[in-house]
Amino acid sequence: MVLSQKCGANRRRALDGRLHLVEDVLGRRFSLSLFSPNTGRIMIGSLLGRALTSLARRLGRRPPTAVAALVLCLASGSCDARTASESEAPGDRGEVHQPPPILYTAIRNANGDLFNLEAGQFEERLTTDPASDNFGRWSPDGFRVAFQTRRNGPQSDIYLLDVVAGTVEPLVDDPAFDILPAWSPDGSRVAFMSTRGFELGSIGPFPGHVYVVNVDGTGLRRVTHKPLTSALGPSDWSPDGRALLIARENEDTGIDLYTLDVESGEERVLLAGPDNEYGASYSPDGSRVALHVESAESAKIAVLSLLTHDLTDVSWGTGRRYNPRWSPDGNWLAFASEGADGRYDIAALRLADRVQVPIAITDQDERDPDWRP
Repeated sequence: MVLSQKCGANRRRALDGRLHLVEDVLGRRFSLSLFSPNTGRIMIGSLLGRALTSLARRLGRRPPTAVAALVLCLASGSCDARTASESEAPGDRGEVHQPPPILYTAIRNANGDLFNLEAGQFEERLTTDPASDNFGRWSPDGFRVAFQTRRNGPQSDIYLLDVVAGTVEPLVDDPAFDILPAWSPDGSRVAFMSTRGFELGSIGPFPGHVYVVNVDGTGLRRVTHKPLTSALGPSDWSPDGRALLIARENEDTGIDLYTLDVESGEERVLLAGPDNEYGASYSPDGSRVALHVESAESAKIAVLSLLTHDLTDVSWGTGRRYNPRWSPDGNWLAFASEGADGRYDIAALRLADRVQVPIAITDQDERDPDWRP
């Protein structure tokens, strides 16, 4: 058990005793990595610890009431003693807490791999293969990650990582490019785009169809009737599991945002403007969609209300911003943010007051963020 030196001695002693009880209750001993930065926040920093805690709750193996409160507090990351420091932003900041753990792609030693970051403190490398692993997406239960990889050749395939067992296995493995995995809300299926049946550049730079497959690799089915001409979806499932978000290139309006009915393949225009709108994700309650709006001069994060159809620019500052993803509580958006030198880092924006928090900032690239459920 590793405690940050910033934890007070009294808190360290108290937590040490309680966490031993938590370990015993869960029926096995596992490593916990705790920290208390200048915010006074204390969280479980171990993927294994968080997964076991979630599993214990799901199975109904609840510890005694006093210890259960501690388990849930730590596992949810809600044990806050003071407010967090953050980048200056418009509006009254008020009390600000660090956002929850986040997954992203990072370039380390010229190789793309998946990393998990616990509230800006602990970067945990999840993949180490010499091939490029990127665009990871958490399963709804937080136990697995679907990602695209080139482990089996120059093309990309979709693999699944079990973060508890540490095992990796292919979900779809084809000579074509299979990219952009997206989990169904119930965790039973994964949608993705594939170039199978097309030559790159034949009808666009990256043509293909959207497919859906069961998590055991069975039931592969094409969803789109008309092929996409570029790698523009799927980017997310609707919370009810009925639709996917995709984007299409149109001659008059550029890249526009669509919904794709998973069963019928019917498409409906969600947003078509003078700029390019794509990289979208649904809010947890399904009432809003976050996306990036790209022009020749900029790329900004915006939120589209599905009730009023109002589009609101929520980003601020310089540099391009891409691929916003909602936090599980719907309060934050994580995205890739371009720095002055052209590389990308991960940042998060709190929607209530547009406070922006740096998540992963290094001298190398970090992209494709996704919150852990």
